[in-house]
Amino acid sequence: MSANSKPQADAAGLIAQLTADFPGAFSDPPRPLRLGIRQDLQFESKLTDEEIDRAMTKWTQRTSYLRTQTVGAIRYDLRGRPCGTVSEENAYFASQRLAQMQYEKFRATLIGDLRG
Repeated sequence: MSANSKPQADAAGLIAQLTADFPGAFSDPPRPLRLGIRQDLQFESKLTDEEIDRAMTKWTQRTSYLRTQTVGAIRYDLRGRPCGTVSEENAYFASQRLAQMQYEKFRATLIGDLRG
């Protein structure tokens, strides 16, 4: 296993644990999560702060999660209860991150083609 794939594998296992422990929040397809859900996880999950950070970074930077961040979309807490909505600012940030990811993918493909 390469050095780069181990943290991803670890994050996938952590996400699997969060999905099992909190299916109302960590669902497929993903739903917008409550702002402050990391703090909720620190209180209610068995994961360490570092594990929560790794899992949440992986979860919230997924394309499928970023696409849920539309203005007015309902956010959910750990139990799957509605608790707020996605703000215009949050939706804008997500759209910018998606555009950046698309650019990086395009650039990597272009560089690969030029080298190929």
